[in-house]
This record gives sequence, structure tokens and C-alpha cells, in this order.
Amino acid sequence: YEQHIKFVKTFLNNPQNHHYKKYKVIFSSQNKIGVVLLMKRNNELGYYLLPQYQNKGYGTIALTQLMDETKLLYFTALIHNYNTGSQHFFEKLGAKPEGIWYKIKK
Repeated sequence: YEQHIKFVKTFLNNPQNHHYKKYKVIFSSQNKIGVVLLMKRNNELGYYLLPQYQNKGYGTIALTQLMDETKLLYFTALIHNYNTGSQHFFEKLGAKPEGIWYKIKK
């Protein structure tokens, strides 16, 4: 948590120094429960929700609003093949798998 706070204070206050085109903090009542973001590179989407708020629709609403506000022609998401939760989440938003990610270890 403290690392995230430091990151926000250091980079997000200086847009030229970070990789985000747009981001939103997700609230439930007065509590911060997560974040959605859009990277400058490849229109890549990302999200994080506290575990107790997952699978309740918060992420879907927040990411849909973010996409609607930016009005881009396409978005991307990098999802590891073992992360079936994120795969399902993005498929609900209309995403289709495209390509395969390879990793070479030396």
C-alpha cells in the first residue's frame, strides 16, 4: 500500500513521467476499493479491486465508464493464460482473445 501511495505522489502528479493516459479510483460509499486505468501504450486497460469487492459489478461499471469517456476505436488487455478470472472479466466487456504471448527465459 505504501509503495502505491509513493508511486501516485511521485508519478501521477507529473503526467510526462508516467505511462497512464487515464485512470480512475473506484469508491464504494467513502471507501477506495480499486482502480481502473488506460495505458498510453497500445490503449491497454488494467484494473485492480480489493478482493471483497470483486465479482460485484464495480469493475465492470468503472471500466465501461472509462472506455466510454475515452472514445477510442479499440482497447487491449494483457492477460496471462492462467488468469481465468481476468479472461472472463474482459470477455464480459466484449473482448476476444487475439494472439499468443511468449516468454523466453535464459
